[in-house]
Amino acid sequence: MTWQSVVADFIFFLPAGLLSLGWTRWIGADKPRDRRSYVVASGLIAASISCVCLFGVVLYLQVHHIGYWNEYRVASGWGRFNWPLAVLTVIAAILGKGRSRVMLLFAGCALVTVWTMAFVH
Repeated sequence: MTWQSVVADFIFFLPAGLLSLGWTRWIGADKPRDRRSYVVASGLIAASISCVCLFGVVLYLQVHHIGYWNEYRVASGWGRFNWPLAVLTVIAAILGKGRSRVMLLFAGCALVTVWTMAFVH
């Protein structure tokens, strides 16, 4: 295993771990919620959708053993929907307020990185 594959796996699995921590922190907040707290919740929802799509695309590619160029087509097709969703997640983390904002920001940046790699791949 090379260091490139370790870094790639880390970036791939990072959003799921950060989102679970972010949801836990957002649900466990004791303060009354304001508008900016709900912005973080909408960002968590958007990031969760993007993360589920990411794992779905990778699972689909692994199960069907699609060739290299068709793999690129599938990934870039889903990337057209999920890249803006990941950017929206980063914007929601910047505009929001609350305990899970930092987790959302890092998860959103990781998702933007992964979906960008789907285009560049």
